[in-house]
Amino acid sequence: MVNWESARSMGANFYQVFIEGPVGPPLQVTQSFGDYLWSVPLNAFELVTTTPTGGGYYPLRSAGQIWLNFWLGLLLDTTGRPNGLNQISIKLFSAENAASEIGHSTDPGRFARVMIDNTVPVVSIQQIDQQPGNVAINTCAIVQTGTPTFTFQVTASAPQSHLMG
Repeated sequence: MVNWESARSMGANFYQVFIEGPVGPPLQVTQSFGDYLWSVPLNAFELVTTTPTGGGYYPLRSAGQIWLNFWLGLLLDTTGRPNGLNQISIKLFSAENAASEIGHSTDPGRFARVMIDNTVPVVSIQQIDQQPGNVAINTCAIVQTGTPTFTFQVTASAPQSHLMG
């Protein structure tokens, strides 16, 4: 999340994003992300991809634009990131060069600590029943009669109580 008005009021035109895990140095994030921008000619939201420049500089959103996710500054794919407490920080720039940095990424409001947990649960389908009547169906069965309504008995598990009960 980025406070676009505040960043612009400080003279920023670009920003960079960094993530620092429980171990290791901060890594610069340079992945593209999409969000929906209101299009007056279309009278609808239109998907727009934001891609950083070669130096990892994302452009600030322009004043007056209407975005579906107004504060969105990045959709971060955390696949491959270590589980645990991570810090996400942003640096603001007036131009696309390091000498134009405004303030520092440790300034209040420029970073957030987030818990990342990419542990996936294990899910299995125990039984499939066709309705009405709870008629058991085999896993690979082709159903050609009756209503196309089914109920599933599902078991899900994850280590360390990741699933809320």
